[in-house]
Amino acid sequence: MLCKGMHQNKMAEKLNVSKATISYDVHALQDNADQKLKELASKVLPFMYEKCLNGINEVLKEAWNIYESNDPRISQWHEQPALRLAKDCNEDMFDLFTNGPAMARVVDNGQRG
Repeated sequence: MLCKGMHQNKMAEKLNVSKATISYDVHALQDNADQKLKELASKVLPFMYEKCLNGINEVLKEAWNIYESNDPRISQWHEQPALRLAKDCNEDMFDLFTNGPAMARVVDNGQRG
């Protein structure tokens, strides 16, 4: 009902309960959401940040392996996309590092609350 934008008075009427019950339940939902956000900030975001960074590093290594390969099956048609991929990986890592301070503030705020 909240997701549908229904007012608390209307919810109470529709559910045949007091407005105080609805208000209590809404506050409980808000507290639950606050706790989940704090957990997201303190545990999930740092883990995902590191996971993404490690994944980009693995792709970057493979791109350079392809580019520097002596394998006769790898031609210039493979080397150019490998260089482009390496460039994209570096840009992605830069984006992670520039957005990292914002994420750190979220994590710090989540741990304080």
